Amino acid sequence: MKRKDNGKWKLGIVFIGFLFALSAISSTAMAKEVKLGVFGDVTGPIAFTAQQFYKGYSDYFKWVEKYDPIPGITIKILMEDTGYDPKRYLPVLKKFSAAGISAGYINGTMGTMTMDKELRKLKIPCVSEGSGYPPAIKPPGYIFLLRPLYPDVLAAACIHFMDLWKKAGHKEKPKLIEITWDTPYGRGCIALGEPWAEKYGFEVLPYQLFSGQPNDLSTQLLRAKKLQANLVFSNHLEGHQAVLLRDARRLGLLGKMQFCGGSETRGAEIIKLAGKAVEGAWCVSHFVDWSETENKGIQLGMKMQKEFRGKLDYQTQYLMGVIPARITEQAIRYAAKTYGPENVNKETIYKALTTGPEIDMLGLSPNANYSPTERRPFKHLNISKCVNGVWVREKYHIEVPWLKP
Repeated sequence: MKRKDNGKWKLGIVFIGFLFALSAISSTAMAKEVKLGVFGDVTGPIAFTAQQFYKGYSDYFKWVEKYDPIPGITIKILMEDTGYDPKRYLPVLKKFSAAGISAGYINGTMGTMTMDKELRKLKIPCVSEGSGYPPAIKPPGYIFLLRPLYPDVLAAACIHFMDLWKKAGHKEKPKLIEITWDTPYGRGCIALGEPWAEKYGFEVLPYQLFSGQPNDLSTQLLRAKKLQANLVFSNHLEGHQAVLLRDARRLGLLGKMQFCGGSETRGAEIIKLAGKAVEGAWCVSHFVDWSETENKGIQLGMKMQKEFRGKLDYQTQYLMGVIPARITEQAIRYAAKTYGPENVNKETIYKALTTGPEIDMLGLSPNANYSPTERRPFKHLNISKCVNGVWVREKYHIEVPWLKP
């Protein structure tokens, strides 16, 4: 009798397990697939940066699918190489639109500029790293920025520098000079940021531009030295900033001027490229440093890198890629809950972004809060400083003026 009973129990357990498995398969099969399009500039002049963006973006969605799936939804990421080339964005957008994407991710200002008008026509919401094109937010369209416009990045540096300047007892105006990449992204601070800086109390010196990936920026630095610049600001990439800082060290300018860059000028890569020349440099960004190990967003980034990449590489652009993924995922989750999983599409995701609640960014950046009339997520930025080869907090939560035309 006992053997027969045991046999019945075993059959029952197997049957229940079968039902659970069938239920899971059925649930997955019934889930709506939401397609996201990544305009990945993974070749071309910003290739390294964009590759890190995509790692962070795709890893976040892997994590969500594995540990916190959106009920009734599966995510499919489509990625095409746009190469930071204006000729490549619109054909990729056409391809993505035909494939039925519900939202997208743009890697830079070139994409923002090129696709703004067409995205308004197609009504596809896209989050974008490219904050160098003010017309995208005035009037508000379908591009949602991941930080304030670039002039506000310059403003954050000026605000903090001016505080330190006054505390040091200086009475004269500090002198600001921009040495930056000659692209819409690199020049993104100039038109709006420099007039604001002048009104804020700076003497603004003539900006110095360079093209491509330079091997030497001595000419621009010697110009800054001759004009007695105090704050040198640059809106470009780690490779550019590494050359600038190495040349500044060789010319004996470190410690005589404060060097500061935007979000893409800090991280593990610039330490490799410029070594001790990075010591004391600043970086303005919209997210915290890897060194903030008690931060929930940083802890998540570390877990994802260990699980999906096998090690921690401390590339800050990886974290930049997590931010658009988090915003998009939360908008999809809200749309699914509010309108039903079967109704998640570009229209309901747009509604979620413009009328949904503030998005909890896990402390990685300020919480994101768009509206029907606003395409910037928040108005606070951070300044980090390189100390003993590690990027650490210099001054966080600086309120910026939200400059726009």
